[in-house]
Amino acid sequence: MEIEELFKGIAVIIDDEIDDPSSGISKIKTLIQNKNIPVVTYKEIPDKEIIPALANSPFIIVDWDYTYGALGIDTENGERISMPSDYKEYQEKIVIDFLTDVINNFFVPVFLFTSQDIDSIKISLDAAGLWQKDENRNRIFIKDKKELLKETDLFNTIENWLRSMPPAYVLKIWELQAKKAKNNMFLDMYNHSPYWVEILWRMMKNDVVDYQHEFGEFITRSLCNRMEKCEFEEDIISRESETNFVTMQSYEDMNDEEETLPPDELHRVLEGERYFTYKQDLLPKQFYTGDLFKEGNNYYLNIRAQCDLARENGGDYDPILYLIKGKKLRDKDIRLDSLELKSDCSLSFGSGTTVSLVKIAEICQNETQLNEINKKIYNHENKILLRHGTFIERADKVIVSCIAGEKAIQFSFELTVKKSSELEAKRIGRILPPYITRIQQRCAQYAIREGVMPIPEELFR
Repeated sequence: MEIEELFKGIAVIIDDEIDDPSSGISKIKTLIQNKNIPVVTYKEIPDKEIIPALANSPFIIVDWDYTYGALGIDTENGERISMPSDYKEYQEKIVIDFLTDVINNFFVPVFLFTSQDIDSIKISLDAAGLWQKDENRNRIFIKDKKELLKETDLFNTIENWLRSMPPAYVLKIWELQAKKAKNNMFLDMYNHSPYWVEILWRMMKNDVVDYQHEFGEFITRSLCNRMEKCEFEEDIISRESETNFVTMQSYEDMNDEEETLPPDELHRVLEGERYFTYKQDLLPKQFYTGDLFKEGNNYYLNIRAQCDLARENGGDYDPILYLIKGKKLRDKDIRLDSLELKSDCSLSFGSGTTVSLVKIAEICQNETQLNEINKKIYNHENKILLRHGTFIERADKVIVSCIAGEKAIQFSFELTVKKSSELEAKRIGRILPPYITRIQQRCAQYAIREGVMPIPEELFR
């Protein structure tokens, strides 16, 4: 792993001793510059308005103590004036506010290199909600400056941290390819014509309502088409279980003794991959294929083609939506296993419910109980089966998992047509490709299906 390659860009150092050549942070700055990484420095925490400009930095180094090593200052007369007793707490609050702003709004590596007691810093960060006991979840990396004064120590430390933080590592690898693609794309288009922006802008403005969004989509697609293959080190991403990370496996391979991700965390990860939640004060100007609406307990999903949703009709924008109705599925609506005989002479329903064979023999002698257990077996076998990560769906329905805060929503293919103005206030999010594409394909397949004669059961008896 070449650190200087991954951290290309202008690094940021914020430390009150940065101008002191004998200070540890000054030596660290020199080590970074020796790797051909430019550095911009601040002697105090920058203003809040400057923080967004730091988001493009490959990393930010921050000091914890800005009291110049003592709670007092020397005047020009040689007198020493004591600082107020709460001055240190005030300075710490400024640092914490800065870290909070950066962590909550930008995904940029933050290194807190300090000469102060690290344990007490962690306590302060924990009180501010910036530190967790599981250090692999912390976006702030804390290290004593004295341990970083050699080039090998500094960059080995940064590399080890990067190896323990797969999201930051993946971001750096992806950024390298994205920057190359960005430059190649703009150079390529400019070589075609210096007026390419005006040409495409005019075309989109004349064609769609939300042309600004469409223009941005075009830029993004063009970048993706020019992206080279990203090559990741698998040992960094697929960490072993002792680092508190579990590799997702198939149901057949899962072991009860293995560490598992909390279900709510797994849910959030999957939802972030396939569903985008709208902020009600920032709804898009136009409607999109995949828009999801909620009305009471019912969900409505728009499957109409995007080209039909993007244009005005006679100067007005109120497109017709093609909607399929959905409802959430409960855990008990899903089954993971079939009926199975166990070695302890019991019949398992796959949901923690087992009946001993002795009890079954008794049930068989009682018509009422026999009807009850047969009903349970029938209900179990008619639940929706999740096998190898895929729902076994009916021909007239489709199931999407982990959207809109629900574990799963089942949509029926009976089509409802409504004007968008009727549902504007009920739009909550959008299902993203390839999931919405699959739903459209299933709907189309259902709409044009050919009726055929049923197969007689007697054929297989």
